[in-house]
Amino acid sequence: MSLFKEQRGVAEIIGFLIVTTALFGAVTYVLAVKGQQAEQQAQGLIDVMREAEMRQGELISYVYTTDDENYLKVYLYNYGAENVELSRVFIQGKEAENNWSYKDAVENGATYNSIPPSKLVEITFPITSPSPLENGFYLTILTKHRGVYCWWIS
Repeated sequence: MSLFKEQRGVAEIIGFLIVTTALFGAVTYVLAVKGQQAEQQAQGLIDVMREAEMRQGELISYVYTTDDENYLKVYLYNYGAENVELSRVFIQGKEAENNWSYKDAVENGATYNSIPPSKLVEITFPITSPSPLENGFYLTILTKHRGVYCWWIS
């Protein structure tokens, strides 16, 4: 009988160790999940800040427009520090086909995938008759980094 009395505290110790281990595991899991969520939120904030920084470097200015029967040629100057890549263009509220081209308007007529800094670029859009220049129109440009530019052209 004295043998059982001496082992009586062992069950409490084993129970305490099991509960402590389970509690420690649960706390560790919760901390890991919360840490991962905080890291994802921080990364999202960093991405938003980088995109805003890129958008601040996108500075384009409308220079002039010409047209012929089939094409509207818009001349834009990039006075910012970043390449400006157009994502969508609207001519009088209608989205232009996404087959425009960028061509250097000053030097050798080189073509680009975007508007480089300190360059005047001719962007050609296919149009249908009558030309939007006859009555004037709004030209709205959305850039890859969510910049928005809108000009009344007449």
